[in-house]
Amino acid sequence: MRKSYLIFEMNYEIFHDESKKDGYWHGLLFVPEDNREKLIEQIKYIRGINRINDTQRLDIKGVGNKKRNRQAIQMLLNFFVITLKGRIDQESKIIYKSNFRDDRSEYKEIKIDYLYNIKFFLLKERDGFKKMNKGLDFGQKAKITFKFALKGGGHYLFDKENPINIKKIYFDGHEHYRRRIEKEKITENLTDSLREYCVIDRSFEVDDRQRKDRQDDTKFIMDFIDNIIGSWRKVILEEKEDIMFNPIKDVFNRFKEGRIGGDKNCRWFKSFSLSECYLENEEWHFDNFSYKRIKPENEKQQSLF
Repeated sequence: MRKSYLIFEMNYEIFHDESKKDGYWHGLLFVPEDNREKLIEQIKYIRGINRINDTQRLDIKGVGNKKRNRQAIQMLLNFFVITLKGRIDQESKIIYKSNFRDDRSEYKEIKIDYLYNIKFFLLKERDGFKKMNKGLDFGQKAKITFKFALKGGGHYLFDKENPINIKKIYFDGHEHYRRRIEKEKITENLTDSLREYCVIDRSFEVDDRQRKDRQDDTKFIMDFIDNIIGSWRKVILEEKEDIMFNPIKDVFNRFKEGRIGGDKNCRWFKSFSLSECYLENEEWHFDNFSYKRIKPENEKQQSLF
């Protein structure tokens, strides 16, 4: 019988977005249900001090050289990196310009003094679905690989001491899949394969509204994760040197140097993971980038899936 951790599980909502450049990237932002409104409040505050109004979509594609937009995205990425840490310290602050005229620039700071407990999982399907069964349409391929990301994130980012109960998943629309996203299709053949500390709630819901149809504040988190995924992709692929992505680049460099890993005393412990999957000889293979970089070659690699 499957053991339940229901008394101790933390309720999480998951915000999902994707990128189709150089493979297919699934990004999952795990947000504690009780912290969602605080997260939105901080995102809106950062947008506000940069004079980004509530109706404006803030994304990397359209940022151009607009100083306010660029600073807003860099501040949001800095905030993201801070919230991944498992503790609050003296470095938990964001330094920013209070105006955009060089002759009157004044630097201020936002002190982050709340532990949001968010987590992030990025899965890249290496070949952009090209090796997957040609009888499957785009939506089916996306669903299969999304389940890989959900399972991998649940298994790596949580454990018996910190179990998860998944209450809801938000998708950035359904039109590109050419079908609505049904919750039964997400949980099908998945629930029983999850580890005992990773549970899908009985009242589990899916929200697949388009960004333009979101009249509530969830649109701010959808923009937030869109910027996060785009930044990780650009840094990993070394697409472009841009100070806007420095918060992500700094964390990625720590990855490559082996300074972020599985040590329980590390402030980044189980806070995020970067993984890749690919088909080879009709079998799926999975690499956990972060774990592979720090694990000695003579030790067996941990499987997330």
